[in-house]
Amino acid sequence: PHAPGSHPDFRADSYVITSLHLLDEDEDPHGDPVRDATGHLVMSLLTFAADTPAFAEQLGPEEGEVVRRLLDRRGTTSTAPDRHTKLYPNYLGRIAPQDRDLILPSLMNTLALVGTRDDLRTRITALEQAGIDELLIQPVIDPPTEMAQLAKLLT
Repeated sequence: PHAPGSHPDFRADSYVITSLHLLDEDEDPHGDPVRDATGHLVMSLLTFAADTPAFAEQLGPEEGEVVRRLLDRRGTTSTAPDRHTKLYPNYLGRIAPQDRDLILPSLMNTLALVGTRDDLRTRITALEQAGIDELLIQPVIDPPTEMAQLAKLLT
């Protein structure tokens, strides 16, 4: 018997879609630049939760409150027939500054790679050890700079 996914004749590729923000020295890990760089991924989860009540119910109280605020802010409900047009504009695009308050540190830390060079290298190593073969970085603010930061981490 083998653990799921560990059979010697079976190999599956695994990847994670994330965003990346390499913190400058003394930079606030939850400040506006970090929220801007990671917010699109957090908003995609919040949008999915707003559109899927059963998923939203599995979130913690603070995250559930943010989902309710998102629905209120967009002027819709999780069952409204037009909710998709209100919830999904600019999906996976840069977030609006007025939505930064929805980008909770707990969700940023879960969904994105944020930290110092050493922090990020440790997290990437942990992902590799967990079987993640590829990282798909979803840059949104300045894609060439964000990808260059990733390249620096790996050298």
